[in-house]
Amino acid sequence: MKPAKASKTKTPAEQAEDRLVFDRPFELQHYDLTQHIWTSFEHLHGNINKAISTGGQNPSDSAHSSRYTFRIRYHAALDGVRSDIQHYRIIYGGEPFELADYDDYNERRTIIKLIASRIRTGTLALISESSAEDDIGQQIPTESTIDLPCIEYETTQEERADAYQISLRLAYRLRIFRGEYNGERRAEYDGKTYRIGSVRYVGDCVDLYLGERIGDLDAS
Repeated sequence: MKPAKASKTKTPAEQAEDRLVFDRPFELQHYDLTQHIWTSFEHLHGNINKAISTGGQNPSDSAHSSRYTFRIRYHAALDGVRSDIQHYRIIYGGEPFELADYDDYNERRTIIKLIASRIRTGTLALISESSAEDDIGQQIPTESTIDLPCIEYETTQEERADAYQISLRLAYRLRIFRGEYNGERRAEYDGKTYRIGSVRYVGDCVDLYLGERIGDLDAS
């Protein structure tokens, strides 16, 4: 009679996973580029821990936030998050979190670790300029706006200095999706109109640097 096969000894990582308690509810959202809104994707329960604070360490890539680790059990719908992480975010405790990393340790598809940072969000109105003919054929300038969800980031001393070189007093760095920006040069934010001094593309997103032209009485 053959001896019974010994069970495989679990690694320390697997033993730690067995002890996890998935009791914290949160919502995973997906961004709809056609409607320009965040929509609910999954309601999940996870093991959540605060990781490291990003505020003050790298303000160029932070949004006045703290970083959290969300551990959840794997299921197939999460494959879309992995391949398109910038179009997903987490709502936890009523606050939005931007996803920074998706970790499937050793590709085991058991426990997924999502790293996310609490962010400051707002609504940006991009101003488009065009012209149309009136009844006598004259070109009349017109404006239109589109409201878009955005993330507000810290601006660094270096970014403010760069803006000053193009005569711009930098006020905000705001992130929207790349497909939503069409070269507009002005925008409204927090009740005021600003010039868009420069742009920086970050994956599927774009950072817009808003400010007032030095010497202008206003930004209109």
